[in-house]
Amino acid sequence: MKRSRPPFRADHVGSFLRPAALKDARAKHASGEISAAALAAIENREIEALVRKQEEAGLRSITDGEFRRAFWNYDFLGALDGVEAYLGERKISFQGRQPRPMMLRVIGRLGTFSGHPMIEHFRFVKSHTRQTPKMTIPSPSSLHFRYGRSAVPESIYPDMDEFYADLGKTYRQAVRAFADAGCTYIQLDEVNFTYLCDPKLRQTVADRGDDPNQLPHIYASVINAAISDAPAGMATAMHLCRGNFQSTFVASGGYEPVAEILFNEVKIQNYFMEYDSDRAGGFEPLRFVPKGKNVVLGLVTSKSGALETKDELRRRIDEAAKYIALSSACRRNADSPPRRRATCWPRTSNGPSCAASSKWPKRSGAGDAAGDAVRSHPPRARRACRRQPASVGKVPQGPLAGRVGRHSRAVGPRAGTAGMAGIVEGKVAIVTGAGRGIGRAIALMLAQEGAKVVVNDVGAALDGSGGDAGPAQQVVEEIEAAGGKAVANTMSIGEPQTADGIVRQAVDKFGRVDILVNNAGILRDRIFHRMSWSDWSDVISVHLHGSFSMSRAVAGLFREQGSGSMIHMTSTSGLIGNFGQANYMAAKMGIVGLSRGIALDMQKFNVRSNAIAPFAWGRMIGSIPTETEAEKERVARLQQMTPEKIAPLVVYLGSDGAEGISGQIFSVRNNEIFLFNQTRPIRSIHRSDGWTPAKVGAQLKGAFGPSFTPLDRSGDVFAWDPI
Repeated sequence: MKRSRPPFRADHVGSFLRPAALKDARAKHASGEISAAALAAIENREIEALVRKQEEAGLRSITDGEFRRAFWNYDFLGALDGVEAYLGERKISFQGRQPRPMMLRVIGRLGTFSGHPMIEHFRFVKSHTRQTPKMTIPSPSSLHFRYGRSAVPESIYPDMDEFYADLGKTYRQAVRAFADAGCTYIQLDEVNFTYLCDPKLRQTVADRGDDPNQLPHIYASVINAAISDAPAGMATAMHLCRGNFQSTFVASGGYEPVAEILFNEVKIQNYFMEYDSDRAGGFEPLRFVPKGKNVVLGLVTSKSGALETKDELRRRIDEAAKYIALSSACRRNADSPPRRRATCWPRTSNGPSCAASSKWPKRSGAGDAAGDAVRSHPPRARRACRRQPASVGKVPQGPLAGRVGRHSRAVGPRAGTAGMAGIVEGKVAIVTGAGRGIGRAIALMLAQEGAKVVVNDVGAALDGSGGDAGPAQQVVEEIEAAGGKAVANTMSIGEPQTADGIVRQAVDKFGRVDILVNNAGILRDRIFHRMSWSDWSDVISVHLHGSFSMSRAVAGLFREQGSGSMIHMTSTSGLIGNFGQANYMAAKMGIVGLSRGIALDMQKFNVRSNAIAPFAWGRMIGSIPTETEAEKERVARLQQMTPEKIAPLVVYLGSDGAEGISGQIFSVRNNEIFLFNQTRPIRSIHRSDGWTPAKVGAQLKGAFGPSFTPLDRSGDVFAWDPI
């Protein structure tokens, strides 16, 4: 199955050999023979040619080859506020010829970000490819490891903890700026974790006063800060390398000293490893890779022109599979192998000794081997990984048996209705959380009834972690295969900027928006006294903030059009109650208030807003225990309530036929549709002489007690079997 989200089966770290014309132009610019504008024109021409070459080779992640850089790290870091690049004496040396002795130092406080020229470099690539443009930047550790305290004057940072904190703030703003420019794939080039695997370099670090055991924890914290504001739709990757300058290297040593921190403390999702030589050690450290993270093995070397054979690559994959499930290298894609890439092509303007003519065969060979490995490596669990591989792309078995897949209807023209327009014919709908379950069923039926659909889904796990463009793209492919029109979107709904981006995509693609379905959600069930702030805030952010952001993003369009329908998913857990869901209940009741507020404010513009509390078997309730016979019987009943049963009401409320219906709360339970009442006074007491606490106590229980709402749960109120 083709991956629609990076890293791809055949991928690369981003740097390419500089062509002679570019090197010649750089030399002429350095000597003053040509202007900066003339150099930029040549860079543009060579990058355009490189983009075409990558696409022709079948690569799906596209970079500018770092053609505008002299060094992989100094060009980026030296352009940050408070940092200076200069010529000096190298602190860490290659095992052979040395590059120009560029250095870095801090010349002012960090923590701010006033922009960066590489944002425009990224935009140039994005405008010249239809594949996924990828941005590569040095890891923040690169501003410290080579120099230590000597690069950070005590006059600026008396406390190194402040330096690390400000460095993380600067990087966080930089990563966000790339995201706002449209970047969905960013890679941090991290050599220093691997340098800390080399006993000699560990001793060098210790000799200057740093703790080599503590530095990986510090660097992990700064990296996590760097990506903390990356939107959910952005794939984050880390490229690990032991140095590569004209086929020489800096470090040797396996990953064991840093592996546990690297894979479990660092929050990066994808790792481009370097396993192209004995210097990298064995595959044993891969046992620390947790479920949900991708590892790209890096079996193809750029330090030699000799082509690796497919048998050689397959043998190495077999060795790795003793310690990591193949599915961990292709998260949720159990029929895919660990990906390979040509490791670390030149990260300076001087490339490796490997001949330029061999680089493209190597890249093509990696892609071919990836396809062969898919066929020769069926998914299987590895004892050393202590977990089962995920299985996506196939019909799941057991109680979560997808129900959607077994009951889904074809989209496109409806059976028996040739020549009849669908109920939402010509309308444009955005459905969030549409990659699976209820959202998927709604998207399919909207398309079936004639709407063009933006299928939004970040592809996260039930608790909100991770991300995968696959689910959204699969729904789009189903719609298009049946003759409908749809486009995938993997942006997060939690931020106003990305919500605006989702709406902008709908308008750019289909010209308007008529229907918004706020369906995306996550769960973090905890008994209240054990609920953490992140359990609370993450659920509120996705459900309530996300519904606001999306609704606000379409409100202006709906006002101008004089029409529009919003449908928000609430829950009987909020309307009635449930154990261990205070966060979810608050979010879902907040959505009820939001929907009612929108209905009141937007009614004069003919904009409708309604809420639905769906009953449907899916991921949100798929964790219900089935230990007792009664629990098993209950689950069997719940499984009758498929996501497809929710879709008809949603589609109707999005149609013109629902004119006049706004501010209401509905529920769908299998073949039943309910209308909920809304909070109104039901009893009152008064005293002409006013109240004291004692008088309240004397009357309140007797007057109101019979009408108190009991502490029921949803299942207590809906106690009968689904009809």
